[in-house]
Amino acid sequence: MNKNLFLIFLTLVICCGCKDFQRFSYEKYTCINNKFNLNEVYLPNTTISSNAIVNIQNKEYEATISEISSDYIKLESNDFTIDLDRNNGLVTILLNKEIHTLSCTKSVFTM
Repeated sequence: MNKNLFLIFLTLVICCGCKDFQRFSYEKYTCINNKFNLNEVYLPNTTISSNAIVNIQNKEYEATISEISSDYIKLESNDFTIDLDRNNGLVTILLNKEIHTLSCTKSVFTM
């Protein structure tokens, strides 16, 4: 009885102690009705040097995560630079020598 209780307790400690006890997750920023026709930014992996998929005018472009923190992600490609505010969903895009900030909807899926 005591052995079983100890094993249950140990399992709970291990599971609760794992901050990122997840199989996979992704972040998505959905933007509507904006000058750049930026539809979506999809991040299947949120680690430095990972690729993101950026949908502009219904075309998909790849961008690389060059900087990341708990509050901020910077994406870079040959054609544009995007800064993502992870707290409020603001997306700042530098495209064709123009800078604009868009209010987008952030969604996170974790499994």
